[in-house]
Amino acid sequence: MLKILKKLSEDAPSEDARQSWALVIAKDDELVKNGLSKRFYQKPDDRIWFDSIQICRVDSLDQLKAELCSLHVSVQEQKNDILDIIEYEKHGQPPSIVLVNGLFAYLKMDPALDNELQYSATR
Repeated sequence: MLKILKKLSEDAPSEDARQSWALVIAKDDELVKNGLSKRFYQKPDDRIWFDSIQICRVDSLDQLKAELCSLHVSVQEQKNDILDIIEYEKHGQPPSIVLVNGLFAYLKMDPALDNELQYSATR
């Protein structure tokens, strides 16, 4: 993810003031935070990119669907959620990368998708 953010930043025109950022969606946000904090101390040169990562905790498939669908909806009032981050902190710029940690685990929560997922599992 950090490599992709760096590459997007390098490829952006110099007059483009927007900075690439990543949205990480996870059921266990502490696991993601711990992994990133280890990287923070192991690779000091990458520290400038950590401000470009927003972590969003999502507990269910319905919440995941709502978050993903809402990424292109404008904010009507401030509520302290991912839409506020986009509108107020990122000046209306959507994330350059959306990473869903444990996507198959979310999808397996829906019994209607069980048959469709049986051939999608990775080992």
